[in-house]
Amino acid sequence: MVFTSNIFLFAFLPAFLLLYWLTPRLLKSLVLTLASFVFYGWWRPDFVLLMLFSSTLDFTLGRRIAADQARGATGKRWLVLSCMPTSACSAGSSTRTSASSRSAN
Repeated sequence: MVFTSNIFLFAFLPAFLLLYWLTPRLLKSLVLTLASFVFYGWWRPDFVLLMLFSSTLDFTLGRRIAADQARGATGKRWLVLSCMPTSACSAGSSTRTSASSRSAN
């Protein structure tokens, strides 16, 4: 789905805005997250599990960092841990991209 497509402009966006407007304040972040999964999943459904894993990991480790900071610690160990999967995924993605561009030439 592209921002200028008819499906986005006349179906997804109005439905999302209405749902977001009707959602209680405490659940707005959840609605936004789920709408993001739908939007990006429309483009590449195979990435939805990766986005779900990444979101869950970052949310969980962010809560651990906050808990450490509440106890007076820095939470650096959780920050380092949260960067590892992201770096590995980025490295794998750029490797596949450069490999596929070489094979296309």
